[in-house]
Amino acid sequence: MVLHQRQEHSTADAGSMLPCTWTCHPLREEPLLKSVALGTAIAGSAAVMTVSLGSLVYGAIAIVVLIWATMGYLLPTRYVVDDQGAAWKQVLWRRRSWQVWQRAVRHPDGIFLSPFRQANRLDAFRGVFLRFGAGVDADQIDACIRTHVAS
Repeated sequence: MVLHQRQEHSTADAGSMLPCTWTCHPLREEPLLKSVALGTAIAGSAAVMTVSLGSLVYGAIAIVVLIWATMGYLLPTRYVVDDQGAAWKQVLWRRRSWQVWQRAVRHPDGIFLSPFRQANRLDAFRGVFLRFGAGVDADQIDACIRTHVAS
């Protein structure tokens, strides 16, 4: 009798999805040359702004804007995919429920979630790309997402 109850319990747990969590940090995972090139481009752009406009303020503004724009590369991003939806964190947590996502497209380095059933010009603005990162089981993450979003 006890063995039978355990089997029923494990069958019920198999139907519910466990949260898939992973962290991606491109700064650490990409080649060093790529990171050095990015740092050089940011510093060079700030130097050009400072010299061409004649003020350190513009150089500082350029550094702040470029670091903000490349934050997805510079800072680690934590992802959580569970029964409620998909969540990701760089500086702040953001979460969207599964009702928002209509399409999931798998790429070699991640999965793109879109609120549109078909490709749309607004995908880049309303969709989100969940990057796999190094050492992540991409098939498991894909399976977690496919249980909630059709492709």
